[in-house]
Amino acid sequence: PEPVAVQPLIGLLHQLFDLVESLTPEQYTRKPVGVVESSVGGHVRHNLDHVDALLRGLRTGEMSYDHRDRGTD
Repeated sequence: PEPVAVQPLIGLLHQLFDLVESLTPEQYTRKPVGVVESSVGGHVRHNLDHVDALLRGLRTGEMSYDHRDRGTD
């Protein structure tokens, strides 16, 4: 059975998809975003790296955000 945390996460990922789809390529890649140095795309990638670490941790029973993949495509 699927862990309880996965269903809300799926809903949030659908919302993120809809948001990203609504952006132009220029909006997605523009740097900086406000006072933050990276682009919206960089933030999306960073968050998806955390989601991947969470899902791997659910499968293996061991999770580390410090040892997650970084700088993924």
